[in-house]
Amino acid sequence: MRASHVAQQKTDKACLVTALKSNDRLMTVDWADGHQSNFHTVWLRDNCSCDECGDHSGGQRFFELNQLPDTLVNQARLVDGMVQINWRADGHVTTYDPAWLRAHCYCDSERAKRRPRPITWDASITGKVPEADYPTALDNDAELLKLYDSVRSHGICIVRNVPANTDATEELAGLLSFVRETHY
Repeated sequence: MRASHVAQQKTDKACLVTALKSNDRLMTVDWADGHQSNFHTVWLRDNCSCDECGDHSGGQRFFELNQLPDTLVNQARLVDGMVQINWRADGHVTTYDPAWLRAHCYCDSERAKRRPRPITWDASITGKVPEADYPTALDNDAELLKLYDSVRSHGICIVRNVPANTDATEELAGLLSFVRETHY
């Protein structure tokens, strides 16, 4: 069964694979921009998103790590621009989009690029506090992303046009995070 990780990024030089090497512990990917990523085989096998390994939309897993064979000998190769891994012990095949692999590279330099960079407040924020529109955020993914990004980056976002009922506020809070009931 084939698993395909679809990346939402455009394919560019950073996502073009120039070489693949693999063994029972590691798969090494050389990228066209000169970067090299190392992915542990256990991580690769655990991140297979095919239907045989689990229902990833609901979070149910059919394949568990304790089912791994003693050795994860694999053969990785490029097939039609995708990274295909054949797991020799059970014959399973996992296919990754190179852009997905690059976006999930866990080396220090790539993680540092993806790390959120909080914006500290000072007097310059006066009159420039991020804002979002409630009805638009509920109906428009780009506006909702803007709201998420504002909260993550600034720690605050003014949301306009929120209906006066508590359900609307709770619905919005639930989109941002788990809502914990307190007595405050």
